Amino acid sequence: MRCLIKISVAVIASLWSCAPAHRVINTELPPEAAAERIVLDNSPEEAATLLLDWLQEADTSSRAFACRLVAKVLYNYDSIGAADSSARFVTYFDGQTSRLDIAKQAHVLLVLNTPDKIGASLARSPSRHPLALKVDSVLAGNPAALQSFRESYEKYKSIYNRLRNENDTTICADN
Repeated sequence: MRCLIKISVAVIASLWSCAPAHRVINTELPPEAAAERIVLDNSPEEAATLLLDWLQEADTSSRAFACRLVAKVLYNYDSIGAADSSARFVTYFDGQTSRLDIAKQAHVLLVLNTPDKIGASLARSPSRHPLALKVDSVLAGNPAALQSFRESYEKYKSIYNRLRNENDTTICADN
């Protein structure tokens, strides 16, 4: 009997020490209420993981909800007074997103942003070109979205290239 009790205590202790139960985002709530629940129930790192997991499964038809939800989570972490909560959320979210494979990164971008905003964002850095190629291939089935993405990408790529060239020229002129 004593052995059975020790085993039961060990099992309960191991279950207690496991990671928190899987939480889900209640999309039936307005984004503001869902964000409040997320912030109250999770650390910034847990909230970032929860949101990223959900975004990987969400459809682009959820874009308005997703954008509002992420913005409100960030706002709520800013407002609770813990100085580093919003910074921890953003840092962890960005770090986890960058660890996803290219296809999942593209999907998360497409859930959170319109194609033209993605084009402008990805054009800033040549190192993000593989992600731009993936977004381009995902949008291939939607000609209007693909055109919006490509036009924005090319427009901002030329702007950023021109600015980089001007900075290079300025640096050289100063020497």
